[in-house]
Amino acid sequence: MKILVVTQYFYPENFRINDLCKELAIQGHAVTVLTGLPNYPEGKIYEGYQHGQGRKETWQGINIIRIPIIPRKQNKISLILNYFSFFINGCLWARFTKKQAYDLIYVFEVSPITVALPAITYKKRIYKPLIMNVQDLWPENVEAIMGITNKAVIGVLNKLVDYIYCNCTLILTSSKCFVNNITSRGHSENKVKFWPQYCEAPSQLDDKAFQQQVEDEMPEGFNLVFTGNIGEAQGLDIILKAAQKTKAYPQINWILIGDGRARQRLEDEAKKQQLENLFFLGRKPEKAIPYYLNKADCALLILSSNKVFDMTLPAKLQTYMACGKPILGSVNGEAAELIRESQSGLCCPAGDNNALAKAAIQLCQEDTKTLSNLAQNSKNCYLENFKKEKVLKELLNYINALE
Repeated sequence: MKILVVTQYFYPENFRINDLCKELAIQGHAVTVLTGLPNYPEGKIYEGYQHGQGRKETWQGINIIRIPIIPRKQNKISLILNYFSFFINGCLWARFTKKQAYDLIYVFEVSPITVALPAITYKKRIYKPLIMNVQDLWPENVEAIMGITNKAVIGVLNKLVDYIYCNCTLILTSSKCFVNNITSRGHSENKVKFWPQYCEAPSQLDDKAFQQQVEDEMPEGFNLVFTGNIGEAQGLDIILKAAQKTKAYPQINWILIGDGRARQRLEDEAKKQQLENLFFLGRKPEKAIPYYLNKADCALLILSSNKVFDMTLPAKLQTYMACGKPILGSVNGEAAELIRESQSGLCCPAGDNNALAKAAIQLCQEDTKTLSNLAQNSKNCYLENFKKEKVLKELLNYINALE
């Protein structure tokens, strides 16, 4: 099958769509990716992709077409222009490029939802099925993260969202709550399905360079590790407050691995407060993350308290479970429910720094057997629900049903 994947983010940016495209290619499908110039999360176009470079390339057997976009930088205006430039240039490409005989169009939608518009434009030229993988809900994300509440703007966005959903053949959502949200808008239950993000369990951690790097960077003690985007929307200020409250327990270390728009601000504030128990290790290669998690005693799942995140099942939860780590969650909703039902760790209300600090202390004081049981429950939940082979098989069944 010839598949066109439309995604604003792709390799060398670190998103799950990278692995999905590789797997589709391994399965024998001819995959072409329409994407933008890589600039996430730093907000600057990567080296090797400036001044017209890297517009067409092949990676892991996948053909990549890159359209020009305005880099997201570190402010809301640039972010909006970034979204807008991909939508405009993507639609121009879809309208005027030479038609190819694709059998399927697949949209990977993390914000913005406008990523689907170039795909719909092309769909109307070739009359083929379109699958949309919804990771972020709109307009809810716009209201919660960007703070836009103007009724006229939200009304326009609602019409845009329904137009996009109506033009999808199949909608796959990353959480069960998303299914309910989309069907409540009047869209058929037959075309909206829960399809969780998968994760591949780490193989043998035998790379000596990574091992040495981890040994050099990770402190001794009880390590609580967060990995991923350090953005404003994640609500990671709560870690600073919890770290302040656990100063009396010098064995507890709070460790953030990743980069993003909020990192420098948080790091500066941590230095100002002299939080010697809080460590910022920066962005790491995707292959290195299991090595750092292997050194963790517990994995941190942090989300802000708002209705969008309450409906979200974040991909990093699957990563933590695949690595067999106890989870300390400061989350509400579906993610909290999964942690509690699977008995894979402790959960406290999102935004409650007192509860987060108390839970960290409790986990630190647990015996080895209790922590081991939490870790095993975490791994079992991954194997039952998010194992790569299982989830990929479900997707291939959906694809085959559309032929």
